[in-house]
Amino acid sequence: MHLTALPAIDECRFDQGLIARKVGSWRAPSAVSRRQLAELQEDAAAQGYAVVYVRSAGPIEDLARCFQGRLLQFEGDRESALAVLDRFPQKYRTRALAEDDWPTVAALYRQASPTRFSRDPAIGPARALRHKLKCLRTYWQNFPGFFLVALGSRDEVVSVQGCMPQEDQFDLYESVVSADSRTGFALAAMLRANLDLCRQRFPQLTRIVTRIYSDNPVSIQYYRKLGMLHTGSDWFYHLWLEQRRAPAMDSESLRETVARFLHDQFLVDFDDKVDGGTDLFAGGFIDSFGFMELISFLETEFGVEYAAEELLLGQLNSLDGLVASVGRKLAEAAPGAAGERPTQS
Repeated sequence: MHLTALPAIDECRFDQGLIARKVGSWRAPSAVSRRQLAELQEDAAAQGYAVVYVRSAGPIEDLARCFQGRLLQFEGDRESALAVLDRFPQKYRTRALAEDDWPTVAALYRQASPTRFSRDPAIGPARALRHKLKCLRTYWQNFPGFFLVALGSRDEVVSVQGCMPQEDQFDLYESVVSADSRTGFALAAMLRANLDLCRQRFPQLTRIVTRIYSDNPVSIQYYRKLGMLHTGSDWFYHLWLEQRRAPAMDSESLRETVARFLHDQFLVDFDDKVDGGTDLFAGGFIDSFGFMELISFLETEFGVEYAAEELLLGQLNSLDGLVASVGRKLAEAAPGAAGERPTQS
């Protein structure tokens, strides 16, 4: 049995700890036996996968206990959708998503509806947000003209929407709208602008496609009103193969592990000029997205968790601070720590 990595992981290198240590995907056949699932788990564990994203054209009874959901595909015609959108007044201006917009985009996603990853208790909202922003940013870099924002009355960003031209279709990939602008007009403005841009740059791409989670009736109804039809479904399951756990590690090994990651990921060479107390942000080694990668690495490598407020305390800016912080969390989680009863031998 052969495992292939998720397309998003292959393209965007999301397997560096944003969701799990190593993520794979498996497209299940029309009928899945218990033997096949057992082989899948055995092969995936042997290859070092932490979780396998299983997709199937129908429900898989033996995975009923896994975190699961259903993704619906809708297809339509570009010109038909534009004809519907042109009937509505334009209440929002749009422009291309810019580098300076990312803090606002992150804030929009923090208050957005839960997604597949954020609902999975093994992942959680914070880690899912980091994954979503990294994913969105990578696609934005690949298709910069097709990621738009809608502007409110004070020129503030109130929503973002991305599309991706493919070989034979135009994917309506992602949209998120602020709580104050969920009237449909902001999304309509961005969709109209993106479809107009598609018409200009890719006149042959008249087929438009979007994918929506089955528990999102508002979006389903919205795209149906654009003339898009439900053409297929995917059931998905998160088949976790390992539990995140804190490895037994002394302080020196912990320090070496973190320093090695900083060197490999951010080219930080610790020497006479850069030591354990050096502020890695002030030194230009790490930016905001690098910080997300760093925190995700710490959480998946050491099995610790960071609440959003902990990330703002300024205690994770240096190697010394990182090692001290992780060390405290590992000590608190150790058997016999305060609040826990030691294991009886």
